[in-house]
Amino acid sequence: MFDRIAAHYDQLNRVISLGLDRRWRRALCRAVLEVSARPVQRVLDLATGTGDVALALREEGVGQVVGVDPSVKMLRVAAGKHALPLVCGVGEQLPLASDSVDASVIAFGIRNVRDRARTLSELRRVTRPGGAVAVLELSQPAGGGLVARAARLHMTRVVPLLGRAISRGAAYAYLPQSIARFPAPEEFAAAMGEAGLQAVQVRPLTFGAASLFVARSP
Repeated sequence: MFDRIAAHYDQLNRVISLGLDRRWRRALCRAVLEVSARPVQRVLDLATGTGDVALALREEGVGQVVGVDPSVKMLRVAAGKHALPLVCGVGEQLPLASDSVDASVIAFGIRNVRDRARTLSELRRVTRPGGAVAVLELSQPAGGGLVARAARLHMTRVVPLLGRAISRGAAYAYLPQSIARFPAPEEFAAAMGEAGLQAVQVRPLTFGAASLFVARSP
């Protein structure tokens, strides 16, 4: 699916998130630097897509970012933006050695992996002790207030229409369902702990429209 929308992915993200995706990515990158108990010189960006998180990490001063993604076409778009190591691979079997990066991140991708528990374990495996492991994901604002209702309306009605209009396909029709199926923030935080990660934090972003999970590798 992501091969089909690679050319439109960045535009779709800007429009669908109302431009907030950039702010959320910056929050992710800064949290990694804040939480890590070791110098952050080399970072894994899993589900790197078109490389926006990798670029943001470089802008925050990270020396090397390794981008991993299962979509060849997405990686081609990333390669056209900036030079960084790019590898085609999946989260359940990362093509990196154990303890080979100072931190690991995945943005808007954990919903799409086949085995979340194994992917989290793999992120822990490749991250050196004390290094941060951070997950940024879309979520459903809790409660029945105006903001929560507006966010749900945007996601269930507006997003599929925008996706079809921009990408000329139904690739983004799956998004509301995948968000609804994703565990509640406290449940996913518990899953990170079960994968062996420590000091798990949950940080809601923009009234809970996105959630940032940050932990450390033991």
